Amino acid sequence: MKPLARLPSLTVAALLAAAPLASPALASYFGSITLKPGETQQIYTGLPGFNMRLCNDFFSTGAATVTVDDNTPHDLLPGLCTEDIGNRIIVQSHASGQVTIVYRSIRDQQNHHMQEDE
Repeated sequence: MKPLARLPSLTVAALLAAAPLASPALASYFGSITLKPGETQQIYTGLPGFNMRLCNDFFSTGAATVTVDDNTPHDLLPGLCTEDIGNRIIVQSHASGQVTIVYRSIRDQQNHHMQEDE
């Protein structure tokens, strides 16, 4: 086999080997979701349930209901936040325009408490 002919298979093998390093668990400590009017979306963080802070972005056009796992739903107006524990987030927009919900872990990867302004 020619050395150049093996290059594509080596590239594929390298990408497959690196895939676990880019797992959703690494990126799921924070994120955001943008919804259209009346839209409902679900986010699965890929982590065991963790403490998280969820906020309706100040520039959203209206309210959204955020439910973490099977916990009590939270109605959030633009600029308001809530905290809950879980790994599955369901967001339903009640706005006439775009709504953005931002979520993040309350604790960092070393299990240190994060400050409110971080």
